[in-house]
Amino acid sequence: MMWGLFRPPTLRVLIVCTANVCRSPLAEALLRDRLARSRAGRRIAVTSAGTRVAAPGRAPDPRLKPLLVEFGARLPRIRARQATPALLAGADRILVMEQSHADELVALAGAGLPQLLLLDPAGDIPDPYFADGETFRAVAGQIVAAVDQRAEELLAELAGQS
Repeated sequence: MMWGLFRPPTLRVLIVCTANVCRSPLAEALLRDRLARSRAGRRIAVTSAGTRVAAPGRAPDPRLKPLLVEFGARLPRIRARQATPALLAGADRILVMEQSHADELVALAGAGLPQLLLLDPAGDIPDPYFADGETFRAVAGQIVAAVDQRAEELLAELAGQS
């Protein structure tokens, strides 16, 4: 059934942080990896953006690559991009790192946004950009745990739609 390979995704997930160079690229790469391992990679599209991108097109923070290797994932070709009303409207689910990101997105696009949630249901994930290596690693661990939980939720949702 080759036609099944070309169907559009069932769900579109957008992950948002501030500059789209640390947290959201890490979460995007990890979520893509988790979904691909479960064979749902084609049914759920995952991308990322930032609320205040200073350098559009910038590659992710170089500290991410060794962490992703350690976590068993790879860093796809992700480049920093600004969240826009059109990008937000194209998502079915928006996962943010901090409540302030949710507030900024509502201010940008209005209250009619798709489901808007914190990536980590336990609370905000702090920005590690200016942090030391130990703090950067701790934040990455928080992202891994949150992504694993959200991946399970997304897969359960897909199973319920089948």
